[in-house]
Amino acid sequence: LRTGFLRQLVSVTRKPAEILPVALSYELLPEDDSFYSELSGAGRCPLSTWGLLSWVFRGLVGDLPRFGAAFIRFGAPHPLTASSDILPTLCQVQKELVNFSQLTTLHLKALSIVIDLPFRELLEAFREFGEAVWDSNLIVPGQSFAFLSDSQTWPLAIQAAVVIRHLLPEQWADWLVEPIDGERRFGTGQRQPAPAMPNGVAPHDAEGSDEGKLTLKDIASALSKVLLSADATALRALREGGLDEVSAEHLLQEVFRTKATCRSSLSSNKSTLLAPIANGAVSIVLGRQRKFIERQVAKTRGLPDTNLRHTGSISEQEAGIASAPSAGPEAAAVAAAAPPTAVVAPIWPSSMATHSSSSSSSSSSSSSSSGRPRSAPRSDIEALDRWGFADTRFKASLVGGKPAVQVISSRYAALGNRPMFELWNFWQRHLSVTMRVGDTLPDAPLPEAAPPQEGLVKNLMQVLPEERISTTLEARLRATTGHGLADIWKLRTREVPRLPEAVLRPESEVEVEAVLALAKERDFAVIPVGGGTNVISATQLPSMETDPRPFVALDMKGLAKVLWVNKEDGVAHIQAGITGVALKSALAKEGVTMGMEPDSMEFSTLGGWIATRASGMKRARYGNIEDMVLEARVVTPAGVLWQNHGDPSVPSVRAPSSSSSSSSSSSSVPERQTCIGRSSGNTQLPGLFLGSEGCLGVVVSAIVRVRPVPEVTEHQSILFPDWDIGTTWMRKVSKLPALARPASCRLMDSKQLGLAQALREGSSHGDAAIKKLLQAAAFWWKSIDLEAASAATLLFEGTREEVELQKRLLAPLVSEVGGLWGGASKGEAGYALTFAIAYLRDFGLDHRILSESLETMAPWSSVHKVWPKVVAAVEEEHRRLRLPGRPFLSCRMTQLYDEGAVLYMYIATSAAGLPNERSLQAFESLEHTARRAILDAGGNVSHHHGVGKLRSNLLKQSQSSTYNDLLHRLKHALDPGNVLAARNGVWSLS
Repeated sequence: LRTGFLRQLVSVTRKPAEILPVALSYELLPEDDSFYSELSGAGRCPLSTWGLLSWVFRGLVGDLPRFGAAFIRFGAPHPLTASSDILPTLCQVQKELVNFSQLTTLHLKALSIVIDLPFRELLEAFREFGEAVWDSNLIVPGQSFAFLSDSQTWPLAIQAAVVIRHLLPEQWADWLVEPIDGERRFGTGQRQPAPAMPNGVAPHDAEGSDEGKLTLKDIASALSKVLLSADATALRALREGGLDEVSAEHLLQEVFRTKATCRSSLSSNKSTLLAPIANGAVSIVLGRQRKFIERQVAKTRGLPDTNLRHTGSISEQEAGIASAPSAGPEAAAVAAAAPPTAVVAPIWPSSMATHSSSSSSSSSSSSSSSGRPRSAPRSDIEALDRWGFADTRFKASLVGGKPAVQVISSRYAALGNRPMFELWNFWQRHLSVTMRVGDTLPDAPLPEAAPPQEGLVKNLMQVLPEERISTTLEARLRATTGHGLADIWKLRTREVPRLPEAVLRPESEVEVEAVLALAKERDFAVIPVGGGTNVISATQLPSMETDPRPFVALDMKGLAKVLWVNKEDGVAHIQAGITGVALKSALAKEGVTMGMEPDSMEFSTLGGWIATRASGMKRARYGNIEDMVLEARVVTPAGVLWQNHGDPSVPSVRAPSSSSSSSSSSSSVPERQTCIGRSSGNTQLPGLFLGSEGCLGVVVSAIVRVRPVPEVTEHQSILFPDWDIGTTWMRKVSKLPALARPASCRLMDSKQLGLAQALREGSSHGDAAIKKLLQAAAFWWKSIDLEAASAATLLFEGTREEVELQKRLLAPLVSEVGGLWGGASKGEAGYALTFAIAYLRDFGLDHRILSESLETMAPWSSVHKVWPKVVAAVEEEHRRLRLPGRPFLSCRMTQLYDEGAVLYMYIATSAAGLPNERSLQAFESLEHTARRAILDAGGNVSHHHGVGKLRSNLLKQSQSSTYNDLLHRLKHALDPGNVLAARNGVWSLS
């Protein structure tokens, strides 16, 4: 790069040039702490206006610390022409720059601390060698010297070590001063002794001759012990890590975690002094490993040693490689040495066609010349191995040479289609890893799936027409995988699970009955499937060893109608396969709403909400699903269940008040004579099936409460100094009467606040600078630091009078805790984040960042304990597993009850360098650790996601064996042959 630039400079200008060596030496810098923090893997503290003003003020009052002296030396110009031999010229310039560096007594004081040798003897040795060591004005003779901090000691010591680098191990010498290619051919790079000091002391040889005196060789020997100890620590960390590949950042982290941190060499000094040489050790060890791999590749390909950059002998142990991989040395070497993928592979097409070479070219051409991806035409086709719509995703690219994240598609207006540089930095900063735009999880075609069992489709055609029986790979995959991390990760890494033989789409209750009857007769199992948004592995099939029968999936989205709406009674009869968005739209045409809006409402279904006992964002106004469902019709292998006169064979005594098109479209379904309302007649049917997760019966329709569409909908936001203050405010809101609370009130911590800000990057226009200045002043006045702050996003719904009353009652509560109103736009952005987070999870998977959400309900007496215990437990497990970087842990409070609150937690970690299977195992260990911590701190198994297979092992801890036995007996009464064999929750062992 350096020689190429100089050659181009001379070639383009066609004029002679000169290289002027300029050497800058210093003692201390204001940035020492920031540099040291970065070397330690913690990242630099961000610059701030307040920090600058504070620095200026301290300067004006004379309160700035002393930083010692700085030295600038200029060398003689080196002419450079078209005929110049650039390489030896550069070598000479570099040697001059090294020789020009100036040492002071402060540098040698730091070196004496590092290698634990007497300062005066060390100083005498350098001066006898002929080094011009200046007296530092920071060391006053006759006064005690204040101990240097770690961040100040190492830069000074390293500058001193440069002088004696020719006496240090070769690789460390090269790390201290990077050699130019061919330097050893033109010279040794050894620093020449400086001219005699003004006092006439003549330079001596580095070996020394006076017996008993400290020499430079003694000093270099002591320093070499420290350096080689760090080298050994890095090599041990590499061997013990068990990784396929490892980044410099990850290995550095492992070095810091290793117990043997050169303490024996550093004597009484703290192991944190290792930070800069740990970076050097990591660089050297990984360099040896890389060269070893190059040699292995060359050997397998029959290349001569002259083709290698390094021709010396490197053993497997020196390279940190325990043994050759079973796949053969060439395969392992090529895989390890291969450059990162250049482009992000396209998502699977809906047709599931095998990717051709044109896929990548079309993907590459989808970006404009400015680096901004063009928005594809909007499509409602759902992605298969990602969350959401196939036309929407977060994608990293270089914009103006800088990495940024952009949203492909304009479906979500709040997210825009602009480069978000801070979003890219957000992940790197909080995970303490280095990400690369082109280094992504590769896409690959799916393997072939086994055909359906012979004769099964023919049998199924007895109850459904052929066009509603699908055996395509795409349909079968969709039916058996949800959107939990385990399901999606296995799809992304092309681990195909056991598949149902066929996917059926019934369109009536009668057809569902017929399928279950046929299953009993022909001995196959059935799993009902809704929107496929479950995160609990609920639709995952049991292994062949557990249940060898063939399975078929019931795609319930064929029953997706609003059968009737009765505005007078405030109820509606709705089929179970309708999605949340479609339901909201259909009811809005009638002037009513159900108010059930979970984060997954674009895809999840009414039947799924009932099966998992779900909840929504607006629970405070409309309630949970159990508050909305008045009646249900459930098909079981034993027959159809109904209650409260809900028999379709009995004619209705009155027609529904609605005359909607949705009613006429379902005229083939008889109206029901249904008694709506509370009844004390036995156990109520909806309660039996809420949370049954497809194991007791198939919910085909339900009668639910509906309310008038709200007259007013408003967003708002509030900032609090920290999480604890925000929690106190939420507790106060929970004490208000139910009608006085906002429809939705969510508290996010500082990390989610930072994420929301990153998503809004570039969205401000016009007077944005003035707004930011005023905002900074308001934050200062309220003592709000965004690094620690929390924020509440509010949604008000109802009549104008109701909304005004709610805001009026909340205002004094905000003042009581020192909160700051943030405005409607930020409140709305907070809700945009709700829909974006799932897409962000898939962006993380692109870069081998695994993440998942956990939710729990905790009583107010335990709310303050749950999250700290989760954080402590996960961080400890992350250290035990020796995963890269650090875990990302974030929390929000999403719903309020009189007795407690719901905590919604996010866990993410980088799995860079880990094999796919181990990546998932490691994350599942983190997740299991978190769930145990939740239960131990007083939280419950789940508030609204359900149990499925993922959490079924926690039920023994959370409910009695007698109750579990009761549910097993109920299952046997309804389904003695286990036709509905999803094996979720308590029935996971049935």
